[in-house]
Amino acid sequence: MGERVKKSFWRKLMGVEFMIILIFSGAIWFFYGPTFLELIRGQKVAEAEARIDTLSKALYLYYEHTGDFPSRRDGLDALVKAPDGMLGWKGPYIAEDDLYDPWSQPFYYVYPGRHNDFDLYSLGADNMVGGVYVNRDVRSW
Repeated sequence: MGERVKKSFWRKLMGVEFMIILIFSGAIWFFYGPTFLELIRGQKVAEAEARIDTLSKALYLYYEHTGDFPSRRDGLDALVKAPDGMLGWKGPYIAEDDLYDPWSQPFYYVYPGRHNDFDLYSLGADNMVGGVYVNRDVRSW
């Protein structure tokens, strides 16, 4: 009988230890998990900002060569393929993959821009105007 009591005691103790570890892990995840996930997802926001910067530089180079920014009709595709009848085009100025944000949506291009010569933006992970954290819009202004 004494052997049985010892096994039962250790089994209960292991269950209690497991529950304590589980409770502490859950509490840590509850308080710090969202921050950790946002840190990981925030890398895509930083990547979108870098791509917008790259696109801006490509647009200014396009402007130097052609004397104007791409029209709304031609859009950012003019950085990859010469528009019909475009004189001075020396591209491609950028890789086609860079025309898309990290969430595989095309960047929005507005010319003439309301904030700068042109406006570039991504609607973020949710592809909707506004948002916070990873869903926030990433803009060139």
